Amino acid sequence: MDSLLYNSVTDTVLSRIGNISAYTSTTATNTALNWYDYSALFVSILAFITGFAAMVYAKRTYKSQKLTEENTSNTQSNTKRISRDLQKGLLIDLVRHLYRNLVTTYTIKTKLNFYGYDEYYPSEEHLLKLKVPVENIHLDAFNEKDDDYLLMNKLYLRLRNYNTEIDVALSHFPNKEVGAGIRKHDLDTLMFKPGFLVENIVSTLCELFPPQEIYDAASEIIRKEAMGNQSKKHGDPWQYDYVPYDDHESRFITSIFAHTIHGLSADREFLDMFNADVLIECGNNEKNFPKISVIPYKHSKEKE
Repeated sequence: MDSLLYNSVTDTVLSRIGNISAYTSTTATNTALNWYDYSALFVSILAFITGFAAMVYAKRTYKSQKLTEENTSNTQSNTKRISRDLQKGLLIDLVRHLYRNLVTTYTIKTKLNFYGYDEYYPSEEHLLKLKVPVENIHLDAFNEKDDDYLLMNKLYLRLRNYNTEIDVALSHFPNKEVGAGIRKHDLDTLMFKPGFLVENIVSTLCELFPPQEIYDAASEIIRKEAMGNQSKKHGDPWQYDYVPYDDHESRFITSIFAHTIHGLSADREFLDMFNADVLIECGNNEKNFPKISVIPYKHSKEKE
């Protein structure tokens, strides 16, 4: 239909150009031009300019519409490339990210318990890194079944809410005027959410794929993450008080490791691995700078 419109405008312009040409020929024959002749000539030229502008506009509109159609087609093709299996892989990797988030958050809690909530706050970079990529939830991959789509949408909303809670903590921690009680509550929320979200991710995936396949994949990616960190070179270890994380009902345990016991009991395997990981993060990196930094508030004395 767009091409018909474009052709119609083009034919109209060409017709007007022909009329102007005929009129110009007649005018050239009658060299004695009067006021009416000049007026008619002016109107004809104006009509030519208007028609030419309409033709250019129609051509540009046609090209723009074709480009929009091509872009829409490309977007739809990209969406089709996100398969259910690829979405599963993205969510399993999110389990790894949330495990790392719990390690980071417990490290922050350990350091603030030692340095003091009224004197120090965590560097913003560590809180920003907690955020989850909600764009990795591709709802269109599950639009064939309403129930599957609703499951994924619920998960998407919970992940988005987690990012909002991180933003709230980011606004509170650098501001000493926000009471220590509020900041402790923010940190408790960030401690709770990784396990809560992992449980939701695993239960959602178990609705869509064979459950044991999900348990095995989730536990394996966490083990690799922890072992990979332990195999790296590090600086000085944490030499101050450390209260081990001892939540035997952690949702990482109940929703994943309880289904994949390897030698040790599920809770001991996870807790031993987790605490070893946190102690590394409490210490220094290879260049002997803190792996996770806390910053003194203004007018606070740095603690040795």
